[in-house]
Amino acid sequence: ATAVVVDVEQIEEHSGPSNLSFKKLTSIPQRQSGANLSGEAVD
Repeated sequence: ATAVVVDVEQIEEHSGPSNLSFKKLTSIPQRQSGANLSGEAVD
């Protein structure tokens, strides 16, 4: 368990910029879906 935690911490620190890109990729589809649903509902 400890090894896993250390691995996660290392990965998070090592993939700092990658995390931002990953967040953007996951945010884009969610945002589009949310905007579309909200837009249609508001319309």
